[in-house]
Amino acid sequence: IGTLVKVFTIREYDYDDGHHKVDIEVPSVNVETLETKDNNIANSINTSIEELTDTLLNEFNREYVGTEGYGSLDITYDVITNNDNWFTLRITVLETAASSNTYYKFYHIEKLNGQISELSDLFKDNSNYIEAISNDIYKQMLEQSNEDDSIIYFINEDFSGEQFHGIKTNQNFYFAKNGNLVIVFDKYEVAPGMMGCPEFEIDETIYLDYLK
Repeated sequence: IGTLVKVFTIREYDYDDGHHKVDIEVPSVNVETLETKDNNIANSINTSIEELTDTLLNEFNREYVGTEGYGSLDITYDVITNNDNWFTLRITVLETAASSNTYYKFYHIEKLNGQISELSDLFKDNSNYIEAISNDIYKQMLEQSNEDDSIIYFINEDFSGEQFHGIKTNQNFYFAKNGNLVIVFDKYEVAPGMMGCPEFEIDETIYLDYLK
């Protein structure tokens, strides 16, 4: 066990004037190896988190504070995985005005090599994993919508907007407790808002041949 990762809340911001509400928790990641602290990894993640939260807060203040309309901004975090091999921190952003929007930012550390990782880092240098995972997600979407009319994804011919054509190269993801990959979409990305942020668990057999 060569890498130890800890997360602390370093800043909290609360604001409520009756029309506008802000609730922000800013985490700080601390990374240590057996020999020393790994400041490069920690600084990279913490800088990104600070920039994200500061940008969202500044945008919110410019757009809503001082106006008569209602708006809220909620930013929270949780550690999804922190085992011997892997660490995943999820930042959840909920913005509410006339409607609501939810999206995530994930930070992954592969502890065995001490690297910050994205989805493409897990796979060989080709697009086969994108096609394999996308096809499985499309199959799951079709099965779910056929079984339940209330489940809607952007795969129907009568949907006039942009159809689902596959995952992004570095689509949001995390690992389930059983080890399978879970692909995560933001609200409105592949389905109407009522569907929230859809997640699809991909059995390891689907992508095993394409892993590094």
